[in-house]
Amino acid sequence: TLAGAALLALAAGALAAPAPADVAVAQRAFDEATQLFRTEHFEAACDKFAVSQRLDPKLGTLLNLAICHEKIGRWALASIEYHDARSIALAENKSERVEYADKHIAAIAPHLALLRIQLAPENRGKLAVTLDGSALGDAALDSEIPVDPGTRHVMATAPGATPFTSDVRC
Repeated sequence: TLAGAALLALAAGALAAPAPADVAVAQRAFDEATQLFRTEHFEAACDKFAVSQRLDPKLGTLLNLAICHEKIGRWALASIEYHDARSIALAENKSERVEYADKHIAAIAPHLALLRIQLAPENRGKLAVTLDGSALGDAALDSEIPVDPGTRHVMATAPGATPFTSDVRC
């Protein structure tokens, strides 16, 4: 699902090219991120790579962002980014980048925490569930969701009902 979303986003981006000013800002952010990464200021570098990727999505920037997130222990996010990059590389027939992503996906796998959120059948479709503030769709429920290690906040809400919240240590 995530890989398909990345391809759709890439296709949408291909139809609507970024504005020249966005490209310039993205390049500057990428250059700053590269320098920050070289000096081992990884968190700041991740922020800059993310800006560059948002403004002018590119496979190389996405891979740099994944590497950066891997460096700061954001394993789940890095895994998603490597999977997205792998899908894009496959579509662009860039086998060396597919292999690179595969290598990192395999290296990250042992670090991933997996969380499964299960709802009773009678509650399906009635509850809105969030994980760390992000909405989860029905497809994510009853599946193992890769998450970064640490405490995750789960909330389920329904109209007219008291929200259920739980902090889960992964």
